[in-house]
Amino acid sequence: MKCNRLLHCFLLIFAIGKSSGLFSQQHKSVLANGLSWFKNIEQVAFCVPIPLKEYRLQPQEEKAKFLFTGKKDEFFTIQVQGLHRSNDTVSLETYYQNSIPDEERDPGKVVLKKKLLKKNNCFYFYGYMSNFIYKARFLEIVWLRKKDVVTMQIHYPIEEEKLWEKRLKTILQYNSFCK
Repeated sequence: MKCNRLLHCFLLIFAIGKSSGLFSQQHKSVLANGLSWFKNIEQVAFCVPIPLKEYRLQPQEEKAKFLFTGKKDEFFTIQVQGLHRSNDTVSLETYYQNSIPDEERDPGKVVLKKKLLKKNNCFYFYGYMSNFIYKARFLEIVWLRKKDVVTMQIHYPIEEEKLWEKRLKTILQYNSFCK
């Protein structure tokens, strides 16, 4: 009898907590344009929107590095990685200038658009590899934080370019911190 009451009380508290949002996460788990939250809590913690239903997580050896391959075509990938900063005095602008590929440093990587977003403490650029001009596009986003950096590299089919433009807007609404 005592056990029944205890179980009943626990279930009642759990039901009240669940319905009131007491146990829920702050972010919605599903966002616009097929994106869902991917959270990492090892070494460098980050939360980023990814279309998890379309990609499969692959095993990785490195800490805080995750590779997702497309379920329909493994050629298309998303890589997310958290890295510690060796020098936290380097500015966002310097990271931006040194990260954008150019013909000398990265021949064959053509950047169509690049943008620095000081408000979000990030920057992004997208384009294509010259040998895949008719097949794929790439998108890279870098969030600079006080002690670390989070990078997201996406290779997607050219047919999904409009979709990824929408997804980029959603992704950039967030700063990679887990709240």
